[in-house]
Amino acid sequence: MTRLGLRLSPDESIEFRPPDATSAPRFNQEIRRRIARLADSTYQEEVTIAGYVEAVDKKEGKQHFRVSSDEYGDIQVPLALVDEKAVLGALEHTGRARVSFSAVASLSADGKIQQLLETSQPEIDDEVADVRDRIEELRRLHDGWLDGHGKGLNRAAVEWLEQLCTIYEAGDVPRPYLYPTEDGGARAEWSKDDWEISLEYSPASSTNYLHALHSGTDKEIEDDSMDLTRVSAFLSTLGGHS
Repeated sequence: MTRLGLRLSPDESIEFRPPDATSAPRFNQEIRRRIARLADSTYQEEVTIAGYVEAVDKKEGKQHFRVSSDEYGDIQVPLALVDEKAVLGALEHTGRARVSFSAVASLSADGKIQQLLETSQPEIDDEVADVRDRIEELRRLHDGWLDGHGKGLNRAAVEWLEQLCTIYEAGDVPRPYLYPTEDGGARAEWSKDDWEISLEYSPASSTNYLHALHSGTDKEIEDDSMDLTRVSAFLSTLGGHS
């Protein structure tokens, strides 16, 4: 029973229909979970895990790394189940490797992962390198980049982007999406829950303008003197229903 419907996705089901019947009971992912809860036992399910590698523990035979996942919280992943060199190499190179992989997991009746039994090889996304490559791309812009208009980024704008990337590398803010502005400045954007947030550096005034818009309520937040060191605290205050 533990493996029946193991790899069912949320939109799939098994139908137990006799040859002469026009309808039959369906067995899907939710039914599996309900049966497990009624039995007050663990069950197995294929899950998708995505998150950041937070630490590697190789002491006292504990050969695993910890992933802070988007859906399941902190998960211990045995190194024996994955390509150890790839995971450790990415973590050493970037300091903050994001991974995603599928796994067969043993879950408790309340849906919490108890143990990983099998995993695919993690896909490693070198997000820090991507952000730094984007900064280099913006640094190389020349005057006229916007259909003959638009100033290239000045030194202060590039330094602002690099400082923001450093804050991101430290794990204090989510990944920023970076853009040039027509006046030679730069803008960072984030999406969080129902919020769209932008932070724009103005080279003329050397100030940061923050704008946040809640898509559900049209609530707006503006701050024309947002310091980079306060961005993390501000983002943490935003929620889906604020």
